[in-house]
Parts: sequence; structure tokens; C-alpha cells
Amino acid sequence: MDQKDAMTKQEPIKRVSRQRADGQKSGLAGEFFVAAELLKRGLQTSLTLGNAKSIDLFAINDQGKRFTIQVKALRSPNYFLIDLERIQDACY
Repeated sequence: MDQKDAMTKQEPIKRVSRQRADGQKSGLAGEFFVAAELLKRGLQTSLTLGNAKSIDLFAINDQGKRFTIQVKALRSPNYFLIDLERIQDACY
């Protein structure tokens, strides 16, 4: 086989599939992120670890008000806007 034949006979391109991100790891990363943000804002925060739970975080502010928080994390970059009028003053 000469060089010209070698150039025209190419092997098919193999597609490399990306592994899907582990949803459990993404969720846990989201919980740690939210906990860090709450701590930066002065709320004491505690994570609840487990697989089947509806409460991800417990938080308490300086006045003693307690909050239960459920976190939803995304595996891929995705942005959405928050309507500031729907955020209640009690959140902080």
C-alpha cells in the first residue's frame, strides 16, 4: 500500500462518550455550597446526611429563628432568574 492509499483509507472516528455526572455528588456539592453561603450571612448551619431525606440543612439565625432547607442542585450549567419580589424578609 502506498502513501496515497493510506491517506484515503482512514479508520472510522470513534466517539468518546462523556461519563454522566453522579447526581448524588452534585447534590451534596450543592448542599455544601448553600451551607457555606448561609454561614457567610451569619446563620449557624448543619447538614443532614443521608439518601432519602426531605430536609438537607438546618439553620438558625441570631434571633433564634429556625429554618429547614431543601436544596436542589443542577449537574450542568443552567441559570435562572429569581423574582426578588417573591423572596420573603423572613429568609434572612
